[in-house]
Amino acid sequence: MNASTRRRGGALSLSLRLGTAYDWLLALSILLAPPALMRALAFPPPADSFLFKLTAMPLVFFPLVYLAAAADPGARPWAVRLSLAYRLAGGALLGGVALWAQPPGLHVYLLAALADLVWGGLHALLWRRGVAA
Repeated sequence: MNASTRRRGGALSLSLRLGTAYDWLLALSILLAPPALMRALAFPPPADSFLFKLTAMPLVFFPLVYLAAAADPGARPWAVRLSLAYRLAGGALLGGVALWAQPPGLHVYLLAALADLVWGGLHALLWRRGVAA
């Protein structure tokens, strides 16, 4: 492995770790749902607090795969592919369902979907660059 490959693998590993931190912070925000944050985002209180908090579960568990991929992306291509699938499919599904259902606070759901798509795109770009090297 040459130095440029290590740097690219390092960038992918870093992006996967940062994506994990983002997901866990978002999960914590959902679980705590601080009123000041909800007001700042113009997000109405959820009708069912329990169901709303259940939406944090994938944000807690999916990043475990991201961390497996980040540990050694070159040796764990299955984890990188699964990470990409979670990010890209998750963003597309969240955005699609939000647009279809038009829930209160739609803009927040769409921003979360866009964030997943951006993370997925970044991971894919960094992985592709590492594979092509």
